[in-house]
Amino acid sequence: MKKSFATFLGAALVGLSALVTSSTASAAIVTGNWDPKLPQNFGNYGWTATINVAVDPDCAVGQQALNIINVLGLSFGCNANVLVPESAFRILSAEVGIYDWTTKVLVDVLRFNPANFGAFVYGELQLGPNGAIQSLKTLLPSNSQRSALTYADGRQYDFQLALPGGDPALEYRRAGAAWWVPYTRATEPVTDRLFSVNTTQNEAQVLAATRLEIGQTVFSVPEPGTLGLVGFALAALGLGASRRSRRTDSQAAPA
Repeated sequence: MKKSFATFLGAALVGLSALVTSSTASAAIVTGNWDPKLPQNFGNYGWTATINVAVDPDCAVGQQALNIINVLGLSFGCNANVLVPESAFRILSAEVGIYDWTTKVLVDVLRFNPANFGAFVYGELQLGPNGAIQSLKTLLPSNSQRSALTYADGRQYDFQLALPGGDPALEYRRAGAAWWVPYTRATEPVTDRLFSVNTTQNEAQVLAATRLEIGQTVFSVPEPGTLGLVGFALAALGLGASRRSRRTDSQAAPA
């Protein structure tokens, strides 16, 4: 059974047809969405992560697989000149939305500072065909954000987002805990993933279209493996035209 999945990508994508017809493309923003559930002590809540990653112009994002490693400002794996001190990929935004598992509505949004991940010092991005993020690994977790919610156990929590490889990981500890108290990593499996490639010409539009907001409805989508790039492009264009009218559960794809 497919889990509900967060509202995804919305903008009309300039140049997306080039990604459909060509095995290579210019610089791009790769967007990933993930949707697991929170542990039982939180109550009836799930969390959804949306991350935007800008890929350097020296790299091609298309049908081929791509592995980029940033080490101390030098990039390996796709740059034409590895001695150029610039990151081959940059994390533009990282957000987590907490949603009510029953109503499928976002009730809290946590926005993390992309600079805190330390991807410039060390980071690894592995892309599969058509921009699927197979691994996103950084040296550090994000900064800490406190959720405005009080959960089923009567507590509030601080959260941070870790990027350990295949999927993002949400980590938590009781709000106000001493700095030496370690975070606990939520281990509920991520079963829903969705990825998109957009041109960097539309960076502001992409960030606006993928921004999570309280009150948005999450909904089911087909498994990513069943979506061809052409079909995905058409779906994204259609959503761009209608994104202001949020989907309801009655509009969701069947589970």
